[in-house]
Amino acid sequence: MDFVLTLHSHLPYVLHHGRWPHGSDWLCEAALDTYLPLLEVLQALDAQRVPAPLTIGFTPVLANQLANPSFTTELEAFFDQRATACAEAPAGLAETGDTALLPLVEFWKARFARLRNLFHSIDCDIVSAFRRLQDEGRLEIIGSAATHGYLPLLARDESIRLQLAVGRSEHRRLFGRDPAGCWVPECAYRPRAGPRPGIEEQLGAAGFRYFFTDAHLAQAGDALGSYGEVPLGAERFDAERPEMRAKPEGPIVRSPYQAYRVTQARSRRPVAALVRDPRSSMQVWSRHLGYPGDGSYLEFHKIRWPGGLKLSARVRLGLRSWSHRSIPSCLVTGGSRVWTFSPPCTVSYATIPASGRRPRRGT
Repeated sequence: MDFVLTLHSHLPYVLHHGRWPHGSDWLCEAALDTYLPLLEVLQALDAQRVPAPLTIGFTPVLANQLANPSFTTELEAFFDQRATACAEAPAGLAETGDTALLPLVEFWKARFARLRNLFHSIDCDIVSAFRRLQDEGRLEIIGSAATHGYLPLLARDESIRLQLAVGRSEHRRLFGRDPAGCWVPECAYRPRAGPRPGIEEQLGAAGFRYFFTDAHLAQAGDALGSYGEVPLGAERFDAERPEMRAKPEGPIVRSPYQAYRVTQARSRRPVAALVRDPRSSMQVWSRHLGYPGDGSYLEFHKIRWPGGLKLSARVRLGLRSWSHRSIPSCLVTGGSRVWTFSPPCTVSYATIPASGRRPRRGT
């Protein structure tokens, strides 16, 4: 078996829509908590000549925001605000009797300064920094639809074609090459229906060679129902809930640990479907089975106001006891190799295709 580590990233267009709560602060926080730290780790591994192949997806909506000059202005302002918050935090903590949190202030102060220096060292251009790693063969960057349109629900095939064509065009403009893979919005798929081609046919016609789908679809599970039919807080994908059948009655004929060619054998543009690993997906996303359900998880609810630093020791939203038996640490055993993740982890998605049946390069 081959292990494919895929990190998917997307944010709606928030630039020029104010700052808080659903404006540029959202994008800046993602850059500060995700994209810059990931770059920091990848550059450190590169300096040590440690191979760390991975696949990362940037949607055109997100990549265009990160490449926009306005983003640089907003992130610099965000850094300034966080530096001010760190300077003012000791007095506020003394007033509330929370001086035990002062080491956290120093942690954030040093982290912000380090990441700001990193941002300046890459000429304030996150997209180009990832592009350089791609050109050096350190990672593979995959694309998506132009505006993150939900492809199966688009009424016209022309709309689907344009979503994929423009998405590839923008990816090529920003990252210098055509993407081989596509993270279709919401992993949504529709097969051929009468004269309308399936999503995989549209992807092949656009030039994509593989895409990702949920394990639930690959295993031919029962429909999960609409939002109104699912209990509040229940996971809607890759889940096994006692109140709803999540598996077909007969034997499962499709494994999530295998890549599938989904276009016809005679197709001149073959397309493969890679399946998200259900166990690691739940570990990352689920508040019931994954590390976000632990009280120590640094979620956005733990921001301390005023200032916005993540310092609050008083908020315990989502606090629950861990059942380590329910949290998988081993994803797959292949021959003599065992690939594992243990909570807490920062992996977004993991997909494991069968050897010899994957696209040319999934990293």
